[in-house]
Amino acid sequence: IELQTLVKRIALILNDRKEVASLTGENWWNYLNSTFGENEFNPEMGRILADLSYSEPDRIDKYSQNEIDSLFNLIENWIRKHNA
Repeated sequence: IELQTLVKRIALILNDRKEVASLTGENWWNYLNSTFGENEFNPEMGRILADLSYSEPDRIDKYSQNEIDSLFNLIENWIRKHNA
C-alpha cells in the first residue's frame, strides 16, 4: 500500500468522508496538522510523500535518508496519535 494512500484511508476512517476525500495539497497538510495538533506537515514533507508514492526511483534518490526517515517518523507519530 502506498504511504499516502494509507494516511488518506486512516483519515477517512477517523472523519467525515465529505470533509477529507477531496483534500489535496495545502488543504490536506492543514487538515493533517489540525488533527495532529502540531505544524509538522508542510509542503516539503508533501513533496517527499508525493515523490515516494508516485515517482520513479531516480526522482526519489534526490532525498536523503534523513529526509525519508523524518517523513516516516512523522506519519508514524500521526497514526499512533489516532490509535490507528
